[in-house]
Amino acid sequence: MRVLSNTSPLMALAVIGKQELLPALFGEVVVTPAVLEELEAGGPGAPGADARNWPWLVHYWPQNADAVRVLAQQLDRGEAQTLAAALETRPDLVLLDETIGRRVAANLGVAVLGTIGVLLDAKRRGLIPALRPLLDHLRNDAGFWMSDALYRQALIRANESTQ
Repeated sequence: MRVLSNTSPLMALAVIGKQELLPALFGEVVVTPAVLEELEAGGPGAPGADARNWPWLVHYWPQNADAVRVLAQQLDRGEAQTLAAALETRPDLVLLDETIGRRVAANLGVAVLGTIGVLLDAKRRGLIPALRPLLDHLRNDAGFWMSDALYRQALIRANESTQ
């Protein structure tokens, strides 16, 4: 499966120490230069700062500068490069969390999965024993915003109690 990722899923998973779920689920994950720069922005020792050393990350430089420029009118640089790369490479899936980016991806016909979807896939495949502690970790430690309704819905989909 060919997968491209924006920054937020990589960063969120790195904060909770679960970035290795990505190669277990998808094999290689493609990222653009802007995504790598955003991951490294926290400086040495920050979650994701060592992403260039993750052997399963493949670097791709989008070729269509005009597409990046047009997308950057609505999206941040990482999202713009990621979706431009998706138009060029036609991956099976793009990992993306931000609402506007997901809307633009849908308009472009790009299939999207977010961080919570990655964790749900990992639970279904038996790579993690429970979803709730990871959702709590995302909310409390990664600054990852999710509505209470989304939190409950994810737990229901994972067959975990919402109590």
